[in-house]
Amino acid sequence: HIWEVVGFNQPENMAGQGSGMALDVDLDPILQAKGSVDVILFCMQGSRLKNTPTRVVKHINDVSGGRITIVPVITNLERERNMEDWWERNGRGVKNMGLGEIEHACITGL
Repeated sequence: HIWEVVGFNQPENMAGQGSGMALDVDLDPILQAKGSVDVILFCMQGSRLKNTPTRVVKHINDVSGGRITIVPVITNLERERNMEDWWERNGRGVKNMGLGEIEHACITGL
């Protein structure tokens, strides 16, 4: 199964309008699904890496009891000559937010 959840890292959330309660509502269909959830692909723009991911990761871990792996998928890297270079420069910061301990993906769209 694949679920799409409204972006946690959107500007409206960064402006302080996103709350833990709103995150509960967004995650509810996933966490109450008949099948188990093994991984969440947390997509975020590399240029907008702020403190929001830390709050989201903490919330997901609190709600799931830490049983769901969260993999960061870094987008908006079109200007990078080699997308892995972005990870070399920023990976430590992402890991400090509680993400990327297992794997990560750096992607671009067409």
